[in-house]
Amino acid sequence: MSVLVLVGGDDVDEPVVRRLLGQGDHVRILEATADRRELWRSLGAHVAVGDASDPDLVERAAQNARTIVVIAPQVTWDILQAVVTAAPLAGVDRLVACAPSFEGSASQVVRASSLSYVLIASGRPSVWRKRAAAPELVAEAVDAADDLGGDPHLEVDLTTGTGVAELGLHPL
Repeated sequence: MSVLVLVGGDDVDEPVVRRLLGQGDHVRILEATADRRELWRSLGAHVAVGDASDPDLVERAAQNARTIVVIAPQVTWDILQAVVTAAPLAGVDRLVACAPSFEGSASQVVRASSLSYVLIASGRPSVWRKRAAAPELVAEAVDAADDLGGDPHLEVDLTTGTGVAELGLHPL
């Protein structure tokens, strides 16, 4: 099956793409950064060029995809709004979004949409915040979220283990 991945320069995007490709998924990537496009092509992904906050572009790139995966150090309202607008028009009913945390209006856009979704909080290391999940664990969680049956409306925090069992992963 086909998966559209919207990347944002996070250190987990490459392990996620490698894992999806390794599982036999047909991966398309929407990438605005010129130097990263060649990396994705060398891994075997198909690359669309442009801005992930453009709903028309997201819709075209998502044609015949089963899932849209958003990976970014900060998943913004405009990107999620573009996805929830474009996905139904492209026939996609699942969103998997991965970011250090999901707080504020950006995540509310997803929760209020008609899409099934899995929001994966990977954490961000700092003095005051939780530790970050290893990129390989994030990749495993994204792959499991893509493969979930049914109509999930799930929020997973990889730093605390909340929701991890629902993905079929081993609790932390």
